[in-house]
Amino acid sequence: MAPPPPASMPLSQRMMHLAQTLQFGWFIGHLTLLFCAIRYGLSYITFNSFSRWASFSYRTAFVAAAATYGIVVYKAYRARARAGNRPQGGALAIAGDENVQYLRKELGLL
Repeated sequence: MAPPPPASMPLSQRMMHLAQTLQFGWFIGHLTLLFCAIRYGLSYITFNSFSRWASFSYRTAFVAAAATYGIVVYKAYRARARAGNRPQGGALAIAGDENVQYLRKELGLL
């Protein structure tokens, strides 16, 4: 987790500092996923699930989910590399990680 910016900085600079973190990207991805899932659910309930908005919401939800899984996988791999704990199996160890499997599933459904 990124350290918080110093309180002595102006609010605009603190917000810019926050927006440049991966944690903020993860948050925005989940917020987009939630909004699109609700939007698609409303389209489905009103029997309008084949409209352009419903299709856009459905695809955007998958892209947001893939982006958030990508961030999680990147942060996990980076944390392992920084700690000096290289995966024993190399590519097999990375492919065996459940977050990598979820990311592959999301990318496959796009």
